[in-house]
Parts: sequence; C-alpha cells; structure tokens
Amino acid sequence: MREYGFVRTRRAVYRLFGRHHPPGQVLLLLRYYWSAGMWRKPPVFAAEVIAGDILDRYDLPLREVQHYGITLGAGAPDPGSYAEYFDPLRTADDSAARDIARSAHLPEGQVGVTGSHLVGLAHPGSDLDLVVYGKDGPAAGAEILRARSLSHEAAAATSTTMQRLRALNGAPVPREDRRNIFKGAVREGATVRKLDLHYAMSPEDLVPGGLPRSSRLGERWLRRMTVVEAGDRHLFPAHVICRMANGYEYRTWISDHVLSMLLPGDRFSAVCTEVAVEPDGVVQYVARAVTEVDLR
Repeated sequence: MREYGFVRTRRAVYRLFGRHHPPGQVLLLLRYYWSAGMWRKPPVFAAEVIAGDILDRYDLPLREVQHYGITLGAGAPDPGSYAEYFDPLRTADDSAARDIARSAHLPEGQVGVTGSHLVGLAHPGSDLDLVVYGKDGPAAGAEILRARSLSHEAAAATSTTMQRLRALNGAPVPREDRRNIFKGAVREGATVRKLDLHYAMSPEDLVPGGLPRSSRLGERWLRRMTVVEAGDRHLFPAHVICRMANGYEYRTWISDHVLSMLLPGDRFSAVCTEVAVEPDGVVQYVARAVTEVDLR
C-alpha cells in the first residue's frame, strides 16, 4: 500500500492519509460513503475533524490523531483486509497519467492517478487528480504543468482554499505555485478538465513512521501569529513555525487548509488545539480554524 492509494470497505471508500502511520496500522480518511443506494462524498473538509456527524460514516475503528488535529480511521496495512485496494501506479497504466507523464518526459512509475478517477467514481465534471512520486516531485510537477497545462489559456476554477484565503485577506492571492496541491487544466478532446497535482515522497510501500504519542490539552484563541518558517509546501500534513506576540516560537501543524498558503512573514489568527507531544512534553499547536489572515 502506498501513499495516495485508496481502499474500499462495505460502506465506505478511504484514502491513505499522510506518510506517518502507527505500527501495525494505516491511517485512513473517509472520501466516499454508501447511502441510499449510491456513493456520496462528504462536504469539503467535513471528514477532517475531531468530532462530528461525518465520523458516524466510518465503518473502521476511529483514532483521534492529536498530532494532526483530526480523527481518522485506523485500518490494517494488508491490502487483502479490504474489499478492494486501489493502487495509483497500477491504475495509471491505462489512463491519462501515462500520456501526461510521457509528454513531460517523466519515467514510468513516477506519476499515478488518485481521487475519483482512481476509484471509478468520476463524473464528467470531475477533476483529474494525479500524484507525482519522488523527492523531485515539485520539479516534475512543474514540468507537467509546463508541458500540458492550459492554465494560462483557460484557468481552472478558484479552489475552495483560495476562495477562503481571498475572503479572509480581502484581496486576490497570487500564490498558486506554492500550494500543497498544484492546479492546472488539461484538454481531453474537446473537454477542458481541471488538473490537481499531489505529491508524495516515495512510490515505495508505506513504512510505519512512528507517529508521536500526544495528548490534547484544550482549544484557545491564539491571535496574530507570525509565520517564521514554512514546512514543505508539497507535503500534507505539513507545518509552520510561528512566533507568538510574547516572542516564543511554536511548531503549528496544518489542519485548516488555509495554512497551506502561508509563507514566512505572513500573520494570521486561529483557534488552535494545544498538544503535548511525548516523550519530551513540548507543547505544540494544531491550527483548527484560521479566522484572519494578513499577508505581506
């Protein structure tokens, strides 16, 4: 099982979440659930929460992952434990991913299909989600956009994250090239389809990453944090190092997707969850809801 792969159970379809997984388990994020005779998708970001009605749709044991500020499903690492496992690279053999990779002169096995096209639930208006594997993923993704994207001719619709960031900041934010997920558009015959590029460190099977043990200490308002250092923009979950008004610096993990657009020097306010991470007991924060943004 590899990053950005999907699994299907009797009542739900899940995506493997992130690179770090507890020993003997993989963390799974709900992406579709079976209801009233059809597969349905939760509202944007609805599944990425600590608590809520959407968690009732999980048919796997739940694990509250304080390190990321969300609750996820905890499943077995064996693909045979599920009704079906969807491998991004195997599915890419007979898909647009192979053609796109070749046009950008990328080797086979570096670009795969993920999202709705991977699990067979795409509709005519669905985005084409590709995952680019390897440490040079951002450079390879840039080559795909250069070789195939029509963004300059027919820009993709503004993402939900960009809409939120523009609403919070009160002005357009020209940072599409520094996001966790890079966007473009490709032409398939007479159809222009939005293209989302995701990135993963390696195409190899997942290796347990020793997810830190942590405990939740409570939510609080933390206003006017300044970004000091931004983690890798092409990885999720990622982090930013923030300086508070009192001068102290803290690692702040990304839960709210607006944080994927923040860069050093930006300031923002958020409702955060304090997290004590064992064994050193260092207090960290998970920004759960960004409420204000002030870009340089």
